Amino acid sequence: YSWNDLFPWYEQNSYTKPKKVITLFPAVDIETLWERDTEFYGIKSRDTEYIWGTPQEYPERYERVNTIILADKNAPETLIIHGWSDTLIPSDTVLALNKKLTQLWVSNTLKIIPVAQHGYTYFTGSFVFQISRGIMKEFLNN
Repeated sequence: YSWNDLFPWYEQNSYTKPKKVITLFPAVDIETLWERDTEFYGIKSRDTEYIWGTPQEYPERYERVNTIILADKNAPETLIIHGWSDTLIPSDTVLALNKKLTQLWVSNTLKIIPVAQHGYTYFTGSFVFQISRGIMKEFLNN
């Protein structure tokens, strides 16, 4: 959502803005994940390798990757797929992105898969992956 801000050296016409975005179990708000210290099979949301520090040390870095802040009325049509059983990325943070995009009048679709846990796409033969695949195919074909 922040291509122009992150890569200002690109000229406006040197890239194509995406028409659609698909996000699976998105880490929408890294600061909230830090505060909650969520976990999924030993993966901790406080792993600072992504930001290289805490929200108190680098508030600007956390703000820079917060999708809720970056989303604006010019965001592309967005499909959000999330597993309700995700223990690493709490569902309420994903619901907040859906709400923000809706308030901005950005076309977006939220699909919740009740039994899906974080990282379910690693198991391409699984039932929940096949559900996601069908949802993505329909989204891209419309």
